[in-house]
Amino acid sequence: MNRTRVPRWNVGLLATLALAAVGLLYANATLLGATLIPLSYVLYGAVSTLPAKRQLTVERSVGSATPAPGTPVDVTLTVENESENVLPDVRLIDGVPDELIVTEGSPRLCTSLSPGERRTISYSVISRRGTYTFDDPVVRLRSMAGSDRETTEIDVNGRDTVVCLSPLKTRPRETQTTRHTGTVTTDSGGSGLEFHSTRQYRQGDPVNRIDWHHVAKTGEFITVRYREQKTSRTVLIVDARPVNRVTQQPGYPTAVDRSVYAAERLYDTLTEAGIDTTIAAVGLTSTETANLEPDPAGIVWAGSGKATTPDALFTALNRASTRTEQQSPVPPRTDLISSQPQTEPSAQSAGNPGTAATQPSARTDGGDERMRLLNQIPPDASVMVCSPFVDNWPLALCRAVTGEHDLVAVSPDPVNGDSTGQRVVGVQRRLRLRTLQGLGTSTVDWPIKQPFDTALRAALPGLRTHR
Repeated sequence: MNRTRVPRWNVGLLATLALAAVGLLYANATLLGATLIPLSYVLYGAVSTLPAKRQLTVERSVGSATPAPGTPVDVTLTVENESENVLPDVRLIDGVPDELIVTEGSPRLCTSLSPGERRTISYSVISRRGTYTFDDPVVRLRSMAGSDRETTEIDVNGRDTVVCLSPLKTRPRETQTTRHTGTVTTDSGGSGLEFHSTRQYRQGDPVNRIDWHHVAKTGEFITVRYREQKTSRTVLIVDARPVNRVTQQPGYPTAVDRSVYAAERLYDTLTEAGIDTTIAAVGLTSTETANLEPDPAGIVWAGSGKATTPDALFTALNRASTRTEQQSPVPPRTDLISSQPQTEPSAQSAGNPGTAATQPSARTDGGDERMRLLNQIPPDASVMVCSPFVDNWPLALCRAVTGEHDLVAVSPDPVNGDSTGQRVVGVQRRLRLRTLQGLGTSTVDWPIKQPFDTALRAALPGLRTHR
């Protein structure tokens, strides 16, 4: 607590002394009478003090307990005067964590409070991966004249944290050694557990497949067919290349951060459904894969039968996703559909999303990475690609996968601005997604302000996610 007297009325005291001195010097009664005006201000500031008994209570509520990265979180702060005195000037600022940016409303309050009166402020912050703790709000009380001032921190009732954790850490999971390969039922008849149909007995049919009840009733031999079960596999590809580590504006999560979050939610859902899921991470640097085992192309594989565990890979992806390469979406590409070698944005052009990069990159079009991915995907596996599609590499990959596997493309939208560069990037991205839709690919376009579950259910009604 810090209480001080503010000498804001000293000018009135100087004016009083000056008028009194001149009035006495010239024996002017008018000037002597005029000293009452500034003197009244001096006396007003001197007698204006804070009430002896003053008590404020503050209560904070946070809208979402476990928000997704990039999701707005509503915060409400209620201040109440529990004393029996009027507090004429109450100024408050909430202790918002430095890592979270306020997008709507304001965490500040300036008001007066009568006894028992309360005031409420609301604002929104953009969630980022991690746990963030709010500090106690700082309150400044001032007297009516502003000459008596007290500054203090007030304990808050209610929640004081925003938690945005990996979906894999929100509840206990089975270990990799106890997870079983999933199966799915098909529309064809064969061996299994669920009844499918019957047909005439054929020589060589197993004896245990003959319907002996039917034989006893009719004397006719028939064979029971069950709904065939096949192994279900899914390969989950996460596009974590540095070109995708872009943000809409400072303080927002990167596009890779949201792609990783989507991949974690999908992995959690698929494994809970008993589907054997393998993760492939593309674009991690050698430093980021130091404790992992990438293949010669730098791709890290994790899952059943792999040297790297899913938890270890997602941990590395989470660390990498927070490293922002640029503070705005990548400059627009001119080769919307071509998969020819492209240039990466330079340091000079990174700050201006409306200009194209002019310096060539040492990286190629990623053909080697795509071939290695395609060669290691099992023939009977479905594929899910998590990428913001800010360039043509994921489009070329999806085109190559579409003819051989069932494909779902999950794309967090990295553009949420009105600048010319961001609009061009957004148009190019939508053209790529439209190209995939024309090839029969299921696409999930995930806007920044929409919950992931909502976007997923809209695109894939049959898929249920676990929170």
